[in-house]
Amino acid sequence: YAGSIWDYGYWWWVTEISGYKMASARGAGNQMIHLIPELDLILVTTSNFHSGVSNSALDSYYYLGRYVIPAITDQG
Repeated sequence: YAGSIWDYGYWWWVTEISGYKMASARGAGNQMIHLIPELDLILVTTSNFHSGVSNSALDSYYYLGRYVIPAITDQG
């Protein structure tokens, strides 16, 4: 996926969110780990992708960009 908004390597997805570089790891059932080194932030979320809820993988990205980052920065 090089050249897209997502890059992948060493089991990590790399992108940007709210202007910050972020690495994410996805586990079974969309368990997620998000790392934003610039903010000293690690966010771990759990989910149940197998429950039939669509877009559950994107939920943690939405909440991270919409609520978590603004709450700990001047973006809020």
